[in-house]
Amino acid sequence: MKTPKDKLATAEAKPCRYWENLDESDYRSMDAYGSTLVRAANTSIDKFRLKLEDDEATYAMRKGAVAHLAVLEPARFQALKAKTPPARPGDNAWRPKHLQTAFLRCNGDCATAGECPAPDDLHSWECVAERKTETGTTVNSCQKYADRDGFDKLLEHYQQDGVEYDPDADIPSRDVLEDAERCRDTLLEHPQIEKSMFEESRSEVSVRWYEKRRDLSIPLKGRIDIEIRLPNGKSILGDLKTGRSDPSPHQFKRKLSRYKSHAQAAGYSRGYEIVTGRDVVEFFYIATQYDPPHHTWMYVLGDEWIEAGRERYLDGVSNISKVHEDPDCYGGPSDEIVKLDNPKPWRL
Repeated sequence: MKTPKDKLATAEAKPCRYWENLDESDYRSMDAYGSTLVRAANTSIDKFRLKLEDDEATYAMRKGAVAHLAVLEPARFQALKAKTPPARPGDNAWRPKHLQTAFLRCNGDCATAGECPAPDDLHSWECVAERKTETGTTVNSCQKYADRDGFDKLLEHYQQDGVEYDPDADIPSRDVLEDAERCRDTLLEHPQIEKSMFEESRSEVSVRWYEKRRDLSIPLKGRIDIEIRLPNGKSILGDLKTGRSDPSPHQFKRKLSRYKSHAQAAGYSRGYEIVTGRDVVEFFYIATQYDPPHHTWMYVLGDEWIEAGRERYLDGVSNISKVHEDPDCYGGPSDEIVKLDNPKPWRL
């Protein structure tokens, strides 16, 4: 697999930096490697190459980002909410930028009321009302399809007073925003989590630092969810994790190992210490379920997890430096013959 050389960051040192209010778009465009790429490089160089080509956020990541806004940046969350049109039954959970068609269900209103609730001037719309019998029950359903112009007219028709909406913006639906609000409210009910903790801490701080490898300076970056500065000159860092499943201790440890989040924690701690000169004495997680019932757990990362994460982080940086030295180097997880021993844990 070839390395997309145009996607490699510039391997030369610039001043290390700390930002408290760096816009997320500026962070993403920064010429440095984030934790996702470092963790991919820890798996293999080829995995790193794939991530360089396609680092698109998944739906789960985007939904988690909205929950982050609700908890950590309430002002930005309210601004996003002000740009979101009212939810309609059957709306897509996310409205992508390049939406060409729209689909809306009206739960049979036109069949029961005898008329379609869509505006009269939506000539591009087709309204189909049909009656279905399922196990003896009569079900009314109406499906309406529209092209892009019809979709924009529908949004304008349902627009609330004072709502600003950009049809080309990549924004979540009302349902996603409401889930994020419920997730935030449930999280703040946890006895160990107080709202004041977020008000007194710094949220979404960004750092950029460098790791020296021979003659190279590998640029790295991190966006830390929670920073708490202690009076003794040391700091505590925290990360908000969201997901569909209940983040119970057993499940959360499996996810830490699977996604190598402990490598992210170790890298962020190391970069933060390099940039600020403050020792990180603790790294904690607030793990919450963004689907009901929004179970929330608080965890502190133990020394063994931190040490294992540091090894994975440094291995990932070393693999990135190999790509800079030789973009066409072998990219598999191992270039040796591995002998398999100790079959006892496995069913042969």
